[in-house]
Amino acid sequence: MEEELKKAPAKVEPAKAEPAKPAKAEPKPGHGTMLKQLAGLLNMGQLNQWEQGFVQKIYIFTKGGDVTTGLSEDQLMKLEQIYRQRFG
Repeated sequence: MEEELKKAPAKVEPAKAEPAKPAKAEPKPGHGTMLKQLAGLLNMGQLNQWEQGFVQKIYIFTKGGDVTTGLSEDQLMKLEQIYRQRFG
């Protein structure tokens, strides 16, 4: 029996799995950046009339996209929707 134990393979510990590294997601542009990019599409025929008016108004309201904190949740959602349609 002792001989059998000597011949038995050494106990092997299972390999430790390394923690999975999170996939790098594309950073989402800020609302100011979105607004500036959409403003660049004005007069290029890529926005419909309503979208043009919306982008122009909030671009002026936000001082050229620099101060977006005054926008409502609905305005931000609409801005993101228009942005995704054109750049997403």
